Amino acid sequence: MIRQRRCLLLLSLSWWLTACSGVGVDPLGMEIVEDVVPLQPMALDRLCVRVNETVKPELTESLFDMLEAQGLATQPMATAFAGECPVWVRYEASWTGFPSYLEYALVEVVQGSARIGRALYDARRGGGRPDRFGAAAGKLRPLIDGMFHHLKAQRTGRHHGGSAQPADLTVRTAR
Repeated sequence: MIRQRRCLLLLSLSWWLTACSGVGVDPLGMEIVEDVVPLQPMALDRLCVRVNETVKPELTESLFDMLEAQGLATQPMATAFAGECPVWVRYEASWTGFPSYLEYALVEVVQGSARIGRALYDARRGGGRPDRFGAAAGKLRPLIDGMFHHLKAQRTGRHHGGSAQPADLTVRTAR
């Protein structure tokens, strides 16, 4: 009886400490993080892409398609002349499991040497979620759209008098 009370007390104490500490504990593996840092409004009509040979070719092709859907001309960085790529994209991704699913992807937009935009998909702690399966492009498309949201607004004329989102706005979602 004393042993049961002690276990119950320890369990209650650990739950209380976790709840009050603000530290998120996901014991069931149910967290998928999507994080977007959008670009500031700027004139942008072309991007070079630093092709990552370690990433599946289907994702690389999809990334080019997603960028072109934003109205951007794209070019692999390896084929560009010196100085032709003031704004460029780098990316990385990894897959895991059987069947294989996108575990992690990071797409960054860089100007010079400064990162000016980012899209992150992180399912490393989402192993218990059935929606982790599916096309990688489908998981990245809304993040890429969010990163370049101002381009579509500029092209469609729905830019409301300089009320663009500030550069430091970060949209974070843990599903």
